[in-house]
Amino acid sequence: MARYADDEEFASSCLADARRMKAAAADAFWNGQRAAYQTYIGEETQPHFAELTQSLALLAGVADCERGQQIRSLLMSPENSMVATTLSQSLYKFEAVLMDEANGPWVRDRIARDWSAMLFAGASSFWETLKGGWDFHHSASLCHGWSGIPVYFYGAYGLGVKPLTPGFTEFSLRPSLKMSDAKGIVPTPRGNITIATLPDTKTEVRLESENGMKL
Repeated sequence: MARYADDEEFASSCLADARRMKAAAADAFWNGQRAAYQTYIGEETQPHFAELTQSLALLAGVADCERGQQIRSLLMSPENSMVATTLSQSLYKFEAVLMDEANGPWVRDRIARDWSAMLFAGASSFWETLKGGWDFHHSASLCHGWSGIPVYFYGAYGLGVKPLTPGFTEFSLRPSLKMSDAKGIVPTPRGNITIATLPDTKTEVRLESENGMKL
């Protein structure tokens, strides 16, 4: 934000602070025995591990390449013995896993499995967790707007369109979910981006813009 406001000095200061904080967090919260980041630290606490903790560590750039690959494998393991993310928190989990684009099909299949389960159960809206209203001592939400994350992932990673600059002046096209025969329109302030992913893995793109956009 500072850079977009042309305050390069403040932006550089923030980035320097962030580098120091990431290095300190990487050392303090890493548990070598579990090869994962603890949720909190302290002599009087038992180690606590959650999928959300690992996901945020990856997205914040705390983990180096080696640890990042270890954690992504752990997040995709059905038996990782960590506190699972809720449906809405899986946004961070999926984004962390997709830092390696080869994992796109895993995210695609996980979304199809978990969100289809709600639809096949007769739900007309998305739940807070896969346990429905029985979770949290029978108090979980059955109409949880935050759980509507497939809408974002099908656009950003299914069709593959993400902005690189404000207003989509420049955007990337990386359909990493490998969804065949998917079609959609991404509306932007500069016009629509129409995308079609074809069965032969090719992608068609049509821009409707008065001011121009750059891919």
